[in-house]
Amino acid sequence: MIPLHSEEVRLSFLRRVGKWNLAGLVINSIVGSSIFGLPSELTRLLGSASTLAVLLGGVATAVVMACFAEVASQFSEPGGPYLYARHSFGSFVGIQVGWFAWLTRVASAAANAALFGGYFAGLVPSMGNWYGRCGVIAVALSSVVCSNYVGVRRGAELSTAAVVARLVPLLALIVLGIPLMARHPVIPSLAQIAAPGGRNWFDALLLISFLYGGYDSATMPMGEVESPRRSVPFALAIGLLTCVLVYTLCQQLVVVTIGASGTERPLAEAAGQLLGRTGAVVISLAALISIFGYLSAVVLNVPRLMYAMAEKGEFPSWFGRIHSKFQTPHVAIIAFGALVFVMAVTGGFRWAVAVSAGARLLTYASVCAAVMPLRRKNPHADALRIPLAPFFSALGILMACVLVVRIHQKEAAVLFLTATAATINWLFARRYQERTLAKVNAQS
Repeated sequence: MIPLHSEEVRLSFLRRVGKWNLAGLVINSIVGSSIFGLPSELTRLLGSASTLAVLLGGVATAVVMACFAEVASQFSEPGGPYLYARHSFGSFVGIQVGWFAWLTRVASAAANAALFGGYFAGLVPSMGNWYGRCGVIAVALSSVVCSNYVGVRRGAELSTAAVVARLVPLLALIVLGIPLMARHPVIPSLAQIAAPGGRNWFDALLLISFLYGGYDSATMPMGEVESPRRSVPFALAIGLLTCVLVYTLCQQLVVVTIGASGTERPLAEAAGQLLGRTGAVVISLAALISIFGYLSAVVLNVPRLMYAMAEKGEFPSWFGRIHSKFQTPHVAIIAFGALVFVMAVTGGFRWAVAVSAGARLLTYASVCAAVMPLRRKNPHADALRIPLAPFFSALGILMACVLVVRIHQKEAAVLFLTATAATINWLFARRYQERTLAKVNAQS
């Protein structure tokens, strides 16, 4: 196992996370709020072929997951892709990946906030205009920001959105829709596959990469997992198979019930077709609970990532300030909430998803790229070793690059600005570290 600061790590972690616990964590990390908003966008792009696209997205995710499993099993500290890239390629690449990992979560939170406004408007139509949605998003974000500002305990209590609130309504909807789906084939004809064109397929697969994302957070507590060599591949496989099954059936249900209607609330509309107004309300409430739970968790976690990077001199220093009374990273919390709000109300759900997906693909590509360098650096590490590692590593990088270059100019501009900011950050961080080292040498 590779600690980030080996001289500081003295005690080993207690390995109490079993393979089924880890599998549950993977499912909870992947099954988020995107399933409540993306099916209609995928149907608009690909029609009946969208179900096949969701299946293919699961296969592509398995390739990257395999690389992630090997790399993550070599580290005993949390930090995810930022830690892996920093150890494999140095501080410059590490900071770049850290910034993109941060952007992933800002954009993902913005997408969820925009989706929250859409589902709320479905329940309260008078809030369906732009100003009403802005107000709803502002209230939702302000509540989670304020709860985290005044203390981590309140924020942690607010972020306990149980996975049952996400899965049970989805599974119930799937069961009710099975008779209808049984009359429609999941595999479309060749003509239906070719009809949307290459551009729509690339756009859809980019969005699907967002749908299956998030499992990286489940691989962070590797130092507390029992038998990582066996538990990690088992948990990732079970988690992915579960998500592929749920996502595929939900997508097919949307295809056969509402088609390419362009609604922002596809699963609520599908439930409405099956159960009437009551079904639509139940799914809408489930979506709001899931989204609010996600926002609570992300506002709790991400500002502390910003604080940790700032404390190491690898993020703007003001994000490392701690409130004198509440002992929280208040500047980071407020800044994160404000950025999420601006992105949610100016870009909307689909744009924020595309930005998050692009940043996440670059982050995941860095993990795939780290497989072989880590093998060379630590040939005898007590870690998982996947078969055909060079092939899977290269394939994962290739898939990520092919999808990233297909993003639109507006999303590409955000990624470019993020890379530029990370480079400037690296220059200042290097200067700060050089001055610190010079002071230490002078004192000695």
